[in-house]
Amino acid sequence: MAVDAAHIGSGRSSLVFMRNFEREVETIGDKIKPLTKHFSTASELNMKSSLQPALKTGAKKGTAAAIFSTPATMDCTGLLIRRLPEDKV
Repeated sequence: MAVDAAHIGSGRSSLVFMRNFEREVETIGDKIKPLTKHFSTASELNMKSSLQPALKTGAKKGTAAAIFSTPATMDCTGLLIRRLPEDKV
């Protein structure tokens, strides 16, 4: 607490202020804990219900696209797996 130089408190009043401050910090902590728990639970549910399925779907589509790529796509990426004998130089 800021005070004028003319109103400097005693050491005892400083201890009282410090105890009050610590008590308020504990009170705020007790009020915040349920909010953080709710936020954590809600965000976990959101990840499990929407983000994880979307990620899995995207991974499956990416894998399928990579496996069933056309030879032209593989040629441009340097993956010449399906070359015909006449294509070999």
